[in-house]
Amino acid sequence: MNKKMLKVLFAGLHNSGKTSILLALQKKYSQISGIKPTKGVERVGFDVLGLDLKVWDMGGQTEFREKYFEKEEYFSQTDVLFYVIDILDFRKYYEALTYFLKIIEIFKNQGKMPKIVIFIHKIDPDIQNDKIILENMQKIHLLFTQDEVEIAFFNTTIYNEWSIIQGFSYGLTSLSNKGPALETQLKEFASQTNSTFILLLDKNRVMIGSYKEDEMHKILGDRLMPIIDIYSDIRNLSHYKLTNLIAQLSDVNLFVQRIEVNKEPYYLMIISRSSSIGKVIEKTLPEFVKRLEETLEEFLLPIEKL
Repeated sequence: MNKKMLKVLFAGLHNSGKTSILLALQKKYSQISGIKPTKGVERVGFDVLGLDLKVWDMGGQTEFREKYFEKEEYFSQTDVLFYVIDILDFRKYYEALTYFLKIIEIFKNQGKMPKIVIFIHKIDPDIQNDKIILENMQKIHLLFTQDEVEIAFFNTTIYNEWSIIQGFSYGLTSLSNKGPALETQLKEFASQTNSTFILLLDKNRVMIGSYKEDEMHKILGDRLMPIIDIYSDIRNLSHYKLTNLIAQLSDVNLFVQRIEVNKEPYYLMIISRSSSIGKVIEKTLPEFVKRLEETLEEFLLPIEKL
């Protein structure tokens, strides 16, 4: 049975960080320091929720950008565009904007506007609160926001791979028409488990869905996401048979467990007020997984090709 395919573009000026982002998503960290300029287009494959995801990493040098516009099929049938901007290269904001607007114009002419996500990249932890960086973030939002095009912005850095995962996940899951159904299921599960935050990820750490009681618990959940990597690493050690991970955090408890839905692995992270969260999950999880099976079946449906 052939897998359905999605086409994803990573575009932006030379040295904006496109390739390093893709390497971080693939956990190929050792290759980041030796990155060479991408010549033309390089393709990377991902398996996400049963779909064959084809990612086009488009070199950003001027000579290659001109070639892309000569053959507009580079942009045809695109489902998601991730456009990367180097926040540190402020002298090239307008050049980046010009390139972005040309791409948007091509999509308009082709009659199909993909989902568009802009990564404001290289906002590293040591400069994220710098006054100039904050001003430039606002400037980028003002420059790149378009009246007729829906654009989502994410602040990213390779020093926090979860910032990249969040933006990448949003771009993919925004294609789904089952988002509201999943949101309802997570909300109901949160009520059953007295949870303030729930996160569901696939085996590639794509964030499929989430629930938050309020912004404070979302911030806490975002900070705790790396726990999933720790849990996964321990599970992969053959002499440890780890079913779940439970940790007490002041007045709440953290729960992480690998679950199986439609014979595929997923990761569930929960922040709950329940003092016996393990027993509560054991009781409620089977029915939750059963309902997920239908929702996650063909969760990502490619936009109709024109």
